[in-house]
Amino acid sequence: MRALALVCTLNASPAPSSSQHLAEQVMDQAQDEGANSMSN
Repeated sequence: MRALALVCTLNASPAPSSSQHLAEQVMDQAQDEGANSMSN
């Protein structure tokens, strides 16, 4: 299984992005379930 997270945010860098944080949590869970994951 593969998982891909595309993250889009309206925050200017280096402001923290809640979208990035959510994608990281989803990818961590997917990896725990055995998926190969990538986040961009």
